[in-house]
Amino acid sequence: MNYNKIFNFLKNLPKKLNNFYRKNSKLDFRVDNKSKNIKDFDPVTNIDRSFERYIRSLIHKSFPGDSIIGEEFEDKFTSSDFQWCIDPIDGTRAFIIGAPTWSNLIGLSFQDKSILGLANFPELDKYYISNKNKSFLIKNKIKSILKSSKNNNLKTIKIIGNFHGTLSYEKQRKVIKKFGWSFRLAGFDALNYCLLAEGKVDAVIDASSIIGFMVNGAQGKDYQVCCDVPNFNDWISIAVPKGEYHLREFLDTHIFWTVDSGRYAELYKKWFGGKAPALVRSDVNF
Repeated sequence: MNYNKIFNFLKNLPKKLNNFYRKNSKLDFRVDNKSKNIKDFDPVTNIDRSFERYIRSLIHKSFPGDSIIGEEFEDKFTSSDFQWCIDPIDGTRAFIIGAPTWSNLIGLSFQDKSILGLANFPELDKYYISNKNKSFLIKNKIKSILKSSKNNNLKTIKIIGNFHGTLSYEKQRKVIKKFGWSFRLAGFDALNYCLLAEGKVDAVIDASSIIGFMVNGAQGKDYQVCCDVPNFNDWISIAVPKGEYHLREFLDTHIFWTVDSGRYAELYKKWFGGKAPALVRSDVNF
């Protein structure tokens, strides 16, 4: 395994991707809806597809035997233990309205374990990259090592969240009210997690799409689902820095009280009917 070759490949991608974007951003802009449900809007643009074709071509040229999975085209599987994962534009909605927070996401796994990754932000002129030991931010050609926040004081932590339309505005308002001034609702997609890794925020609350991808993805075996829910969209994920226990303990206590008081069973019966599924297993604490 030649880590240096792979890392250098990723490190040289942002310049190529940014140049590609500047050339193709002048093309006619088209938006399609990928959702089969007319009530939902899952946008994809011709720029998404152009980006993915270009990224696939670069990977194939340098690593022709590797597998490639992407968001817009058919997956390519080979006998190689290496597999590339591409999201050509993470944050297509932001891209469509001209917000600069979208990114190109490219990751590499070896034997189903993530080893390297790149998050490139063309409009913000910066990118985040990881090797087997550390993660870095490169902005204005200056490289800095990412270091997450150690703040675990619930009164002062900064939380950023995105519900991707899975909660009504009224429910979002109630969630925000619980955390008070420390909560900021923002649709930054992958940038949320980059800011967490950078230490700019202390915790991220995200809707089901992220945790669903994790559970169903290559690292799914590292997660244990402790209960059943009537709809997978009911999952909410919370990301905090490694070694941070206070927020998790606070949420565990809140969940325990909700279950022990009977409030959980009451709400489940009201909204879904029937007996509420258990939230605890013998080998998992909530």
